[in-house]
Amino acid sequence: MENISQHLFLYCERGLNSAFWAEPVNALSNFAFIFAAIIAYSKFCRGNNSNWELKTLVILTAIVGIGSFIFHTIATKTAILADIIPIVIFIHFSVYAIFHQALRLKSWQAALCAISFLGFNVAILQIFGRTLFNGSIQYLPTLAFLIIVSAAISLKKLPGERQFELSSFVFSVSIFCRSFDQAFCHTFPLGLHFMWHILNAVTMYYVMKGLIYNLRSSAAHS
Repeated sequence: MENISQHLFLYCERGLNSAFWAEPVNALSNFAFIFAAIIAYSKFCRGNNSNWELKTLVILTAIVGIGSFIFHTIATKTAILADIIPIVIFIHFSVYAIFHQALRLKSWQAALCAISFLGFNVAILQIFGRTLFNGSIQYLPTLAFLIIVSAAISLKKLPGERQFELSSFVFSVSIFCRSFDQAFCHTFPLGLHFMWHILNAVTMYYVMKGLIYNLRSSAAHS
């Protein structure tokens, strides 16, 4: 039976050190998610400017930060689930919210799209595995989705165009940092993974900001 408490040594900063604070920068950079959630809540989730979908994304953003902090301190095969599961939930719930709020699909249609996207992601991992691009292969469909959504919103002249364009650009840089973290270990021992956290928090913020633009537009025309 595989030892679920076995430590994982996946990032430059940790090296082969199993100590709790072996990744202080990677761990503390997760507060970017908490900060993004606080800012999003204070700007978008008060009064009548929000709905349950946006509030759920704000909560999930904070949970992503907490889960990632747990993994980058404990760093075991069990702790990695606290890192992965909230990210997967955030991605697929945001797909639902974007289809529902930004692209104006009905809720059941948006849910079907999110489930289909989950199936597509599973198929990608089955075909290519999890190790390609330092494990970033699993996030490429999400980047493609953001790019396509940005183009669709631009073509349809819908609100939030700039925000979704920025989310696509920032996430592409974020994936670059995650993909080449190991490649920079010898020249930059700290690695680039902490930038993955910071830039992902920025990406999530812009996705939520794009959604609030759509919510406000819908409310103004209702």
